Amino acid sequence: MDIDFTAITAHEGKPVAAWEKLGIAAAGGKPIPDRGPAWLFLPAGAQGPAFLILQNFWAVKTYNISDSYTLSVGLLADRLRGGGPLVGAWPAKEFALGRAELEAMQKRLSELGHPIEKVDGKVGPGTRAALRAWQTAEGLTADGYPTPDVLARLGVKGL
Repeated sequence: MDIDFTAITAHEGKPVAAWEKLGIAAAGGKPIPDRGPAWLFLPAGAQGPAFLILQNFWAVKTYNISDSYTLSVGLLADRLRGGGPLVGAWPAKEFALGRAELEAMQKRLSELGHPIEKVDGKVGPGTRAALRAWQTAEGLTADGYPTPDVLARLGVKGL
């Protein structure tokens, strides 16, 4: 995916047309319905599937804060409405960081001057924004996705 990942914010949705101008297109070339503000969500970073999420995502998230849960509910709802299966897959060789690793990453980002509201081992909007800022400064793909490579580049060792 070749877009400006710094355009992703947790709190400010954009009209679908604005995402399309940034290069976002639906899988299969279908038109993207404009149902109000949308947010680009990359649950597996730039190498995985991308989703334009709508206000309903945030409504479901008030029930369960888990991105995986919320995305699953939305995907199930899409399928029940006649939507097709996912196009693309999660990166098979990428391993998720554990809570201790995420805390170490948050601490290191904070030490480097990228503010983290709460060092808690959870990847929320603030952590993603701090990580994207660091990735941008390092000339990396600024998708805000924590990986073992990110941890190594940050110089976090011994976990």
